[in-house]
Amino acid sequence: MGNFLKDNEDLQFYMNEWVDWERLLEVVEPAGFGPDKAYGSPQEAIELYRDILEMLGGFSADEIAPHSLTIEEQGVRFEKGDVIAGEKMEAIFEQMQALELHSLLVPRELGGMGCPLLVYNFAAELIARGDVSTMTHFG
Repeated sequence: MGNFLKDNEDLQFYMNEWVDWERLLEVVEPAGFGPDKAYGSPQEAIELYRDILEMLGGFSADEIAPHSLTIEEQGVRFEKGDVIAGEKMEAIFEQMQALELHSLLVPRELGGMGCPLLVYNFAAELIARGDVSTMTHFG
């Protein structure tokens, strides 16, 4: 079982050293923290973001990357005004839907995760490492 987050020194640096998560949270969580808020503390929010990205790093390594050639071979087609992805990409997107990855940026008030855009950017890099066309479709 691989993990494209754990083995990526650049992303680890950005996540652990470069990003000022607490300052970012001042903007994305203006209501603050506490028992009646989305997160009890800034550390709780940061841990959730890390958990999401670690899970996605494993998912990309194990469920996307091994199938990148198949995804390319199956391609996509345009049919009656719709873009139809290949069977393997569709299966991957069903898994992504089950993991609720499409709701990363959707506000919690609308049923999403309400993550900062930076988490989405990290997620896009992790997916792209598995397969760029899958990331493009995800984006």
